[in-house]
Amino acid sequence: MSIHDFLPPKGMFLLAESLDTQETMGSVAYTKFNDKSCELDAVYVFPQFRKLRIATSLLVEIEKKALLDGYESMILRAGSPQPEAIALYQNIGFKQIPAFGKWTSDPTAICFEKKIS
Repeated sequence: MSIHDFLPPKGMFLLAESLDTQETMGSVAYTKFNDKSCELDAVYVFPQFRKLRIATSLLVEIEKKALLDGYESMILRAGSPQPEAIALYQNIGFKQIPAFGKWTSDPTAICFEKKIS
């Protein structure tokens, strides 16, 4: 996968930036999985900005972009050593699904999907 997979028309990459300091606070991206689903990736918030709901804000914004791009669902892979990420995804409406695509052979993969509308 290359950075081009996360740029239009295949995908989207967003950064959260502090209005006060112009520091990058976090990121989120998606790439096309198929005609109806995009795969979420690069969800990251720098440690000093955690607990400020930056990840939630990024996920809300990228969901809007995915909907405008014609996607009906967002899918993602999290892993068992990521309990905070798993809780975040579940809290904003992602449901656990069987491993998909390149993740089917990854024993640590915990996959999720969210229908968007």
